[in-house]
Amino acid sequence: MLTQGVDTTNKVIDEKNQGLIGNEDSLRRDNPFLSLFGRWKLPGHLGIDNAIPETLDCLYVEGRGVRSNDFVRNPGQAQFLTIDDAQRLKRMIEQDGLAAVESGDIDAQIKELRKEIRSLKDPDEKGEVQEQIRALEEQKNSVKAAKEGSREVIQRPLEGFEAIIPGTRMKHRMLLQNADQIELGLMLASLREFARSPYVGGHRSLHCGEISASWQVSYWPEDGDPVVAGEIKLSANGFDIVDEDSEKLLSGAFKGPGRD
Repeated sequence: MLTQGVDTTNKVIDEKNQGLIGNEDSLRRDNPFLSLFGRWKLPGHLGIDNAIPETLDCLYVEGRGVRSNDFVRNPGQAQFLTIDDAQRLKRMIEQDGLAAVESGDIDAQIKELRKEIRSLKDPDEKGEVQEQIRALEEQKNSVKAAKEGSREVIQRPLEGFEAIIPGTRMKHRMLLQNADQIELGLMLASLREFARSPYVGGHRSLHCGEISASWQVSYWPEDGDPVVAGEIKLSANGFDIVDEDSEKLLSGAFKGPGRD
C-alpha cells in the first residue's frame, strides 16, 4: 500500500469512519507504523521537511561526456575479430555516422517546429505543425531502423544530469507530533535501517546520492521551555545517539520497554 500509493484492496475507501470521534485510537495502538507514517484517512504523526542547501551555487552537471565505440577508440582490438565480424563492424560504424548526421538534421527541424507551434493560436495551424512533427519523428525512427546493429547510434554526446555538488551542507527538519515512546523508537529504528544504505535519488551506478546527517532533537514540555534531548547521527559508517540529557529519552525509546 505504501509502495504503490494505491489501495488495491478497496477496503479503506469503504470504511465508514466519518463523524466517529476517537475511532482511530485503536488502529494507532495496534499499528504504530501506520500511526507514525500515516495512510488514507489516518494522518501520520511524522512530518519531513525538504533539505535546503546552505549555499546557492550547489548544482553541477554529472555524467556528461561522449559515448564511444571501443574499436574506434582502440583500433588494435579489431585483430581479435573474425573477417566477417570486422566487415560487419565497419558497416555499422559507417551507418552510425550517416544516421547520426541525418538524425541530427531531423532533430533540428523538429526543434524549430516546436518553437513555431508555441507562437500559434489557431488550432488548425497547430494541428498542421503537429502533423509535420509526427512525420519527422517517423522519418527519424525509419533512419534508425534501417541501419545495421543497434537502433541508437553508439557514438553520441551524453547530456548528463543535474546533481548536487558533493560535500554540500543542507538544513533539514523533521517533526513528530503527538507521538508516544513506541512511535519515537520506531522512528529512530527506521533511521538506523536507513543508515545501512543512506542514499537519496537515482544514478547509484555513479555513486550519487550518498548522505550523512545529524539532527539535534528537542521537545517542549507542557510546563517549561524547549529541552534538547540529544543528537542523532547517521552515515554509511553507522547510526548513533550522542550528547543525551539525563532523561535518556532517545536511547530509552530506541531500546524499547523492558530492554537494557
